[in-house]
Amino acid sequence: MNLLSIGLVAGLAATVGMTALKKPVPAIDEAPAKGVEAAAFLKPDTVFRLENAGGRMSCIVRKGRTLSDGRSLIEPGPRCAAIFAPLGDAAVWHARDDGTVDFIGRGGRTLVRFALADGAGYESIRPRSKILSLIAER
Repeated sequence: MNLLSIGLVAGLAATVGMTALKKPVPAIDEAPAKGVEAAAFLKPDTVFRLENAGGRMSCIVRKGRTLSDGRSLIEPGPRCAAIFAPLGDAAVWHARDDGTVDFIGRGGRTLVRFALADGAGYESIRPRSKILSLIAER
């Protein structure tokens, strides 16, 4: 299987208002789906680094194909659950009208809510017991 290669920096959706690195989806041995599904499958992922307070622990979160307006698949890296256990269940990125972003679990529950931070990233505002940062990866 081919490793992910780093692509050019491109603008994230206007609702997000930040710049992120685009990475192509790794090649697979199966033929891609036809039509609209194929276009969504070939769309590059957006990669973020998620850190705990102080940056002592971090993991990679990939924002994948768009599901609907403001909603995309996400894939938290294996170390994300060590930072905050519920992140291992995160499945959907939901960009809300107020500029916040929710990570939604497979059961439909909001696991973490992020607000735009100073600079190019997000900081968690919910749950209040955990301080997490989400930064576009280079």
